[in-house]
Amino acid sequence: MINKPLGMILSLCLVWNLLGPSCLLGVAVVVIAQILNGIFASILVKKERLRRKATDVKLQQVSAYVEAIRHLRWYGWHPVWLERILEARQSELDLKVITYLWTNAIRFVNILGSGLLPVAAFYGFTALAGHELRIDIAFPALQLFNMLQSDLREIPGLITVLLNASVAVGRIEAFMKEPNKTADDNSASTFADVLELRAATFAWPGLSKNVLHNLTISFPPGLTIVFGQVAAGKSALLQALLGELDLHDGELIKPDAPIGYCAQAPWLQSMSIRDNILFSSPYDDVRYKQTLEACALTADLANFKHGDLSNIGENGIGLSGGQKARVALARAIYSRAKILLLDDPLSALDQQTAESIVAKCFGGDLVKGRTVVLVTHRTDLCKGLAEQLVEITDGTAQTSQGDSLHLSPTNSHTAQTLQDAKMVKVDEAQESAAVPDKFEEEEHREHGGVKAAVYWQYIKAGRLKWWFLVILSAATFRLLMVAESWLFKVMLVSATDLRRIPLMPSE
Repeated sequence: MINKPLGMILSLCLVWNLLGPSCLLGVAVVVIAQILNGIFASILVKKERLRRKATDVKLQQVSAYVEAIRHLRWYGWHPVWLERILEARQSELDLKVITYLWTNAIRFVNILGSGLLPVAAFYGFTALAGHELRIDIAFPALQLFNMLQSDLREIPGLITVLLNASVAVGRIEAFMKEPNKTADDNSASTFADVLELRAATFAWPGLSKNVLHNLTISFPPGLTIVFGQVAAGKSALLQALLGELDLHDGELIKPDAPIGYCAQAPWLQSMSIRDNILFSSPYDDVRYKQTLEACALTADLANFKHGDLSNIGENGIGLSGGQKARVALARAIYSRAKILLLDDPLSALDQQTAESIVAKCFGGDLVKGRTVVLVTHRTDLCKGLAEQLVEITDGTAQTSQGDSLHLSPTNSHTAQTLQDAKMVKVDEAQESAAVPDKFEEEEHREHGGVKAAVYWQYIKAGRLKWWFLVILSAATFRLLMVAESWLFKVMLVSATDLRRIPLMPSE
C-alpha cells in the first residue's frame, strides 16, 4: 500500500518530464478512475459487512442443525430446519455474488484506466499540443506507462484486501469492546483448595437483576450434590463458582489453582477421543484406563474400529448424546484439578450406565480427596455417597449434611448395583481394543484422469449464459489490448512517414 502508490507518483513525474503538460489528460483519466474506485469501494464495504453477517447466521444454523440432527430426524423436523439453512445459504450466496461483482467493477475500472492512460497522454501530446511523436519519446514513455499500468493493476487487489481486513478488524474490535469480566473486589483466593460462598449475591454479566441471593455455602472435600427444580439456578451456581457471574454482594473464596468444569452441553473438538480426554495433559496409561472404566467408556470404545484414537468429528458428531457426556466427564475426571464442577453429566445416560458411573467414578479412587460439586436430578443414585446436599430454590440455597433433606431414598436394587459395579473386573481384551497402541491408516489414492462428464457438470452448474458472458468479456478484453497496440503502431508509423516527406523549397 506504500510501494505501489509511491511508484505510480514517481512514474507520473518522469512522464511529465518527458511529455510535459500534455500528460495531464492521462493523469485526468487515472484520477477519474480512482474517484470511481472510491465510490465502488465504499459500496463494497457495506456489502461485505452484510455478507459477513449472513455467513454468521448460516454457520449458526448449520451448527445447531448438526448438533440436533438425531432428534430432528427422529421427530421429522429436519426438512423445516434444512429449508431455513438453504435460505440462509442462498442469502449468503447472493451477497457473495454482489460483493464479487463490485470487486470486479473496481478491477475493471483500474484496468480500463491503465489502458486509456497512454492513449489519452499520447492523444494530448500529438492532437491537442501538436507535438511530433518521435521514437526517442515514444518508447521511453511506453516503458513508463507500463510501470504505471503495473502499479494500477495491483492496486485493486490491495484495495480489496485492505477493505476485507478493515471489515474483519472492525468485527474483532467490536468484540473486544464488549465489557470484560473483571475480578470482583469481594472475591478471595488466599485459601488453598477451599471453595466457599459467604452471603454472596450474583447476577449475569451486565445485568442488574440478581439470579442467586445471599448464598452461604462451604464445599468440603468429597461429593456435594446440587439439586432443585428446572431453572432454579443450579447451573448459575456453578457459573458463579467459576467466577463467570457478577458478584454484587458478599464474598467468593476460591483457589488460584485450575478448576475442572464439565458443562451440561458437552464441548468437544474435532480430534480423537483420547485427545479430547487428555486435553493437552500428559498421558498416564494407568490413570487414563481407570478414567475410561470409571466413565463407562471402555466397552463403547472397544466397538470402535480404532478405539479411542477414532476421530469424533466437529463437536463430537460421531458420538451419541450419552457418549459425548461421558467423554466430557472423563476429561474433567482425568485432569489433576482438585475441584470439579459437573453440570448434570448423568442426564443423557440410561439407568444402568448412570449407576455404573456413580459407583466407579464418584465412589472410586479417582475423586478421593477432591471437591466434587455435582448438579443432578438423579439424587437417588448419589445420595449415599454425598458429603453434602444443596437444594436450590428460586436462587436461594438450603444446605444439609447427610439425610436431613427430603430426597428419594436409595432403594435396595440401586444399592446392590452400586456394590456389584465396584466388584466387576476389567476385561483386558476389551481394554486393549479400546486403547490401541497406535493408529495407522493407509492413505487412499484415486488413479486415472478426470472424465469429461465432470467438467460438463461444472459447466452446467455455472449456466451457459454466464459462461458466454465470461468468454465474451475475455474476448473483448483481448481485443482492446490488441487495439491499444495497433493505435500506438499507427501513431508511430504516421510520425515516421511525416518525417520522410521531402519539403518543397518554398516550404
